[in-house]
Amino acid sequence: MKIDIEDIQNNDDPYWYNNLKGMLGMLDQIIRLYGNDEEKLKEMAGNFIWKLTQFNLPFDTEARHENEFERCGTFPKWAGKPSISHLIAEAYPRETSQTRLWDKQRQSVQVVDEDSVLED
Repeated sequence: MKIDIEDIQNNDDPYWYNNLKGMLGMLDQIIRLYGNDEEKLKEMAGNFIWKLTQFNLPFDTEARHENEFERCGTFPKWAGKPSISHLIAEAYPRETSQTRLWDKQRQSVQVVDEDSVLED
């Protein structure tokens, strides 16, 4: 008995759309299943990329909290605009001279705050 992956897999599962590993896993699967049929491969990959884009429209690359500099993977992303830069940032956080300076300044402020608590 041959199993048809399209019958058993939930293509609407957020896993495929909300992280880079899931996205690459789905693309790998599409290529393995349909790589010998150019038209079907284009259709399936195109449909997946469209769903991926729509799922990620609400997200941005702004810092989510005070201990985060940014979440920009390749280019800043704004809510409502198409991009997956935030997924890339979560898989591969950037470290630049700007992020290192920000972190150093943040750490020095924390040390000053801790010192003032000790004095009180």
